[in-house]
Amino acid sequence: MERLAAAELELEADRIYVEWGVLELAGLVIDGEAASVGAVVEKGPEGLCREMAAAVRSELTL
Repeated sequence: MERLAAAELELEADRIYVEWGVLELAGLVIDGEAASVGAVVEKGPEGLCREMAAAVRSELTL
C-alpha cells in the first residue's frame, strides 16, 4: 500500500512540474488533435509525462 501511495505522489509531482514548466507543445497529436500540456497530463502516455517532468527538473537542476 505504501508503494502505491508513493507512486501516486510521484505522478502528482510529475504533473505539477509539467504543468508549471512546459509552456507549449508543437508537433504532437493525441487522439487526432494537437496536444496541449493538459492533454499530455490527462491522456498522454505516462512515460512521456515522466520524460517531460525529468526535462523540467534537469533545467532547474533539481
